[in-house]
Amino acid sequence: MADLQYHSSECETKKDTYEEYNNLDFNINVGEGRVLVKNSVRFVCNLKVKDNGARAGGGVYFDHKCGIHAFIDSVQTSFTGGGDQNLLGVKENIQNYPRYVAMSGIATKQPEDYTNASNLCELKGFSWETADLLARGLNQNADTRLTAGGDTSVLADIDASMKPMCILNKMSGGNLPYSKSGNIRLTLNLAAARSALMGAGLNNAQDDYEITNPRLTFHSLPDSGQEPQVVCRSVYAVKNSIVSNFANIQIKVAAVCDSVSISFQQQSREQVAPFSNYQCEKPRGLNKIQFLFNDSTNQYITYAIEDQTEMLQGFVDSFVDTGHNQVSISTFDDNQSFGVGLTFNGFINLANQKFGFQVESKATNAFAYNCYMYFHSILTI
Repeated sequence: MADLQYHSSECETKKDTYEEYNNLDFNINVGEGRVLVKNSVRFVCNLKVKDNGARAGGGVYFDHKCGIHAFIDSVQTSFTGGGDQNLLGVKENIQNYPRYVAMSGIATKQPEDYTNASNLCELKGFSWETADLLARGLNQNADTRLTAGGDTSVLADIDASMKPMCILNKMSGGNLPYSKSGNIRLTLNLAAARSALMGAGLNNAQDDYEITNPRLTFHSLPDSGQEPQVVCRSVYAVKNSIVSNFANIQIKVAAVCDSVSISFQQQSREQVAPFSNYQCEKPRGLNKIQFLFNDSTNQYITYAIEDQTEMLQGFVDSFVDTGHNQVSISTFDDNQSFGVGLTFNGFINLANQKFGFQVESKATNAFAYNCYMYFHSILTI
């Protein structure tokens, strides 16, 4: 690995601070004759959470399942094309990105996993109390220990390092040659403060956040000319509404997919304190869901589920079941860890058909829900 190089890319738009709705554009250029090392892209920055214009002192924080991801509303990856014009353009555009991160954590992690170093550096934590402490900053006078409040220590912005959950960090097979991708543009769109933040103290327009010193790091190696085929997992996000006790959602997705993961949110809690905007709720009075589509053999499938344990298992399976997750019947009532999903048992082209999803519940126009659907696809390079 003597030829391994470490790269760092600064944001194209230079500012002292970056706030809600700002775009962070990064250029990933490993150069001719080199390959981007798969799953090596990291976003690094400093974060300051503000309560009424000053550094947060408790009560304003972020979703502990998301960490620094909570501040990224969407992630877009584009290739300039290299020598293959078929690879030119936008390869993935994940909307409502933090919710996808939260759902993935629910389906593949247990609370104790958030104490691993790989999660802690992303500002994820065991509980909301952890996020509350992190939001207060670092105590410079106590070997950078988290402050517990009530002291007059000199505080510094918290530093974070996270791997965006995009195609560049969901590769298998070989590394990505520059000759195929060309320069890669990664755009991170910063979330609204009311989306990124939560807590009982969130009550005015001066409760917001600042990101400073953003940069992107990645690794490269010489191109041997014999790299195996690169396979990237990608995701397509779709948002709908459920406003009646029988909702019939019909959509088209311009992709070949093998599963779908779905979560819900009361519309009255969208960007409303003290709730997390990425909370995965169980619709009131949910008693049946149904999927309708043509499978890989063009046979029409009607898949109905009434058992809520089976609904949860479908959600876990859609993220690839590892036997390690936070969903069970016992967690239904805490309204934190619910989702549904389906694995298609093969790849199906959803661009040529409408995918149907029906929900029977006690939702009404006055008690409506957002329905977030994430379709899992694949990109072969």
